[in-house]
Formats: sequence, C-alpha cells, structure tokens
Amino acid sequence: MITCGLTLVKQFPKLLALILTIVNIALIFFVLNGATHDSSAYNSLALIEYKFNSSSDIYSLLSSQYSKNHSHEKLDEFVIKVGYRGVCISFTDGKDNLNCGYTSDMDAAYSSKVPSFSVTENNNSTGRASLEMFDIAYSIQENRTNPTYILPS
Repeated sequence: MITCGLTLVKQFPKLLALILTIVNIALIFFVLNGATHDSSAYNSLALIEYKFNSSSDIYSLLSSQYSKNHSHEKLDEFVIKVGYRGVCISFTDGKDNLNCGYTSDMDAAYSSKVPSFSVTENNNSTGRASLEMFDIAYSIQENRTNPTYILPS
C-alpha cells in the first residue's frame, strides 16, 4: 500500500508535465489559427484590429477618394483583424459580418474592395506614398510570427 502511494507521488510530476504540454500544444494551435475561419471562436482571436480614424484630419480626403470607387460602402465601417496566419475583414463594422481566411487568400479575393490609397506630393511622382491594408497585415504577421514570440507562451 505504501509503495503504491510512493509510486504515484513519484510519477505525479511527469503526469502533470505531460498534461500541461498537451494543453499548451492545443492552445498554441488554436491561437495560430485565429482569424482564419468565419466561426466566432476563431475570428475573435486576433493580434490587432485596425480601422480608419474618422476624427483624423485627412479622413475626409481618404473617404471621398474611397467613395468614388465604392459608393455602397463607407470607409469608417471598414475593419480588419489580423491574426498570426489570417485576417478578418468587415465592410459594415459588425462582428456578424466578418469574412475570414488566410491572408494570401483574402488578399486575392478582396483586394479590389479593400481600401488602398496612393498619395503624391505636389503632383510629383517621386514623392509618392501608398497605404495598402494587406501590406500592413503582412508586415504585422511577419514581425509577430517569429517562433520566439510563440514558444514562451
């Protein structure tokens, strides 16, 4: 009876470590797949969510430029959520209307609908800057998918 109890006590740390490792692997898989599926369990897991600031000084210029090509959509309702491997996009500022998928697939499917702007300085083509929503998403994912950020969790 005593030897059985000692065996359980000796094996408990190994069993606990195994259980915690399995749980950790499942959680890492879940977090890595956040923002890749339309289900609410996945689309709520995002690294960052961004949208246009309607109180910004240049918002009216961007909004008027966007509304020329997209008359049925408003710029202030556009929301993008970026996960480790995917993005969720909403054109109506609602969580019920999120379209989610892997970033490259979403870029191919929605690149014509997602706001993108190019600005030139004094009609000079050398002073040109662009704002691409998917480029921002790719940049965030490249900087945050480093294994050193994921493994310590």
